[in-house]
Amino acid sequence: MSGGHAVAKLYFNCGQCGAALSDRAFTCERTLSMEEDCQRLLCDTCARYHENYYKHDVFRARNLDNIISTGTFVCTFEGCVQDIPAPQYSQHQRMCPYRRLACPICNEGFASISLRSHLLRQHQFNHYQLNYGYLNTGHNISNDRGCVFSGREEDFVFFIAGASLYFVWLDASAAASSQASASSSVPAPKSIPAQP
Repeated sequence: MSGGHAVAKLYFNCGQCGAALSDRAFTCERTLSMEEDCQRLLCDTCARYHENYYKHDVFRARNLDNIISTGTFVCTFEGCVQDIPAPQYSQHQRMCPYRRLACPICNEGFASISLRSHLLRQHQFNHYQLNYGYLNTGHNISNDRGCVFSGREEDFVFFIAGASLYFVWLDASAAASSQASASSSVPAPKSIPAQP
């Protein structure tokens, strides 16, 4: 292949927990020993655990810093196909629409992009479309149901459990994906009239 540049995607993961080593990597002082747990590259959290549990010194693998800082990492969440540059990897992991969540009502586990449609279908939450710039009133948050307020690029979920009011914010990527996947199977949101 002439004139092109190859991009290497790194599957550079912690040998203990499997997290991508997109920030930095650590190694045990006994890397060359016969102990399998000492032969792995480790993330910061697992390095501290390894050091405390095995009482071995752990060092940052600085020889890998350049490879890590210029690498493109594959998201580890099932269903996500994004390739992320190392500097954005940690933020992507926190915001990925495919990160695993548990429903706050029934504890069923699923990807975060499914939360909105799950609450609307399984728990019969009320659904309202927000109109920014207008005062929105008259929303029903009752003891047996909650509300999903859909904004331009985000969803806000409110519900009551026992005597407590709960709030969940879904970021732009999860809300947009959730709205697209739920649009054919969930009733249209109730419109909120503009206030004069």
